[in-house]
Amino acid sequence: MFKFIVLCFILLISSCDDNSNPLIQDPDSPVITINNYGTGAACGGSVLIHNADVMRSFNGGLARMDNELNLEEVSIGDFQQWQIYHVEKIDGKFWFAITDFQDLNEAHVLDDNGEIIEIYEVGQTPGDFAKWSNGNISWVFVANEGNYGASNGSISMIDNNGNVYETDAIGDVVQSLNVYGDKLIVLINNSHKIKIYDITSQGLAMPGIEVSTNGSSPREMTIIDGRGYFTNWNTSDVKVFNLYTYNIDESISVGVMPEGIITDGETLWIANSGEDTVYEIDISSRLVNAIYNVGQGPQNLIINDGAIYTSRTYYSADWTETYHGASKIHRSIND
Repeated sequence: MFKFIVLCFILLISSCDDNSNPLIQDPDSPVITINNYGTGAACGGSVLIHNADVMRSFNGGLARMDNELNLEEVSIGDFQQWQIYHVEKIDGKFWFAITDFQDLNEAHVLDDNGEIIEIYEVGQTPGDFAKWSNGNISWVFVANEGNYGASNGSISMIDNNGNVYETDAIGDVVQSLNVYGDKLIVLINNSHKIKIYDITSQGLAMPGIEVSTNGSSPREMTIIDGRGYFTNWNTSDVKVFNLYTYNIDESISVGVMPEGIITDGETLWIANSGEDTVYEIDISSRLVNAIYNVGQGPQNLIINDGAIYTSRTYYSADWTETYHGASKIHRSIND
């Protein structure tokens, strides 16, 4: 529950009324649809694409969003919502990170009918997933965040036969994973560092290479043309990590507590979870092209059919209520 606890102490955001009706903003600018769903459990704001539809984790599973971002009945998954920490689609299957932040720490794999195919026991507080494959050999890596402040975060490794292995502790809050060729790039949030591991047929080659981010609190990364662009809470920026030299070459200022980041190859999109904005940045110039007001607490992002979708999580002024929503920026990302 690291994201929720930290947000409660360092965010200053206004309360938002429950509003189940979407809001369409100024029609002379890119149209933005905002839909607020009301209260619910913290975390669990994953968005993904399935059969050309955008789905959001909600009410114990995945639900399809219609054009106005209204949520339909949950069609995949039947969990307690507060136990869903993250969801990803890998090779047509849905990987749910399930945790009670204590003793229950599992990865559940479901098919598109919502049937559970596999359950794997993994490390403390599983979150992000990433897959590597080479011929008939594959690994799914699980970022086990660990307990905040305990430096017990690790990586679980699941081979193509379903065997699960776990690394020793590698830092405090193992936040996100990216596979780049035969390397695994790991952002470790509260240790303020990047770890780079070679991936082999036997798993991760230890001990890996470590790069400090100088107290930046790294969150999420996207990779394009040999560079990793990653968001940072403490420094409110996107840093540019050179995957050949392992140097941080540049920083691009964005909004408060940037979280999700995606790219179409030419443009970066950054969700600033500590405010109500999504930034659009041109990769070649590193300049901010536009800032979109999408409603409080944008977090995870996905691109579908020329539109940018973001899940949102935000809180009442006294921190007693957690609210959820989604927003969509209607535009072509290659215009």
